[in-house]
Amino acid sequence: MGAIKEPVEKGATRKTRKRARAQRKAERGAATRVAQLGFGPLRNRYPPMEPLSEDQVEAIHQASLKVIRDLGIEIMSESVRQAFARQGAKVDQDSGIVCADPQMILELVGQAYLSQRYPSLMHGVGLADEYPSIKHWVDFEAKAYEGLLQPGMVLCVESFIGTEGGREGVKLEEQVIITETGIERMSSYPFEVDWL
Repeated sequence: MGAIKEPVEKGATRKTRKRARAQRKAERGAATRVAQLGFGPLRNRYPPMEPLSEDQVEAIHQASLKVIRDLGIEIMSESVRQAFARQGAKVDQDSGIVCADPQMILELVGQAYLSQRYPSLMHGVGLADEYPSIKHWVDFEAKAYEGLLQPGMVLCVESFIGTEGGREGVKLEEQVIITETGIERMSSYPFEVDWL
């Protein structure tokens, strides 16, 4: 003879099945759950990637200035070639090649983009509408104010390059955190030299 089954209440069976389903669901969820980071400030434990050393960047810069001086660059815009000629650059109208003194180039670049500068070199992050705001040297006397940068503060270092009246421009922004020994770049995104 078979075992005698105790009568089971209908509600108890339903509760047992519900409990078993909940347990299976919890087990499945635990297996696929992404571990959360602990609360607190994020720290990038990886050193920033520097594709080129400062010496290499300077060598590229100096080589570029030498190419502009000795070989020249093709300028397709007639108005830009005329502007270079007005500044004393050697312009070959037939080929569109412009050869210019490196110092002149540096001065012209500074003048061309200064009027389109972002309002500050660096600014804070958070609810204080970009406070503190560290101004450009040309605006320092008129717009700067006293303040203190302290470890733990996060700043955005910004630049904008675009000509006055131009249709395009490039704005770059990098967040850094001030530490006891200097700054730490917060972004781990690499600098893409081939995008230049």
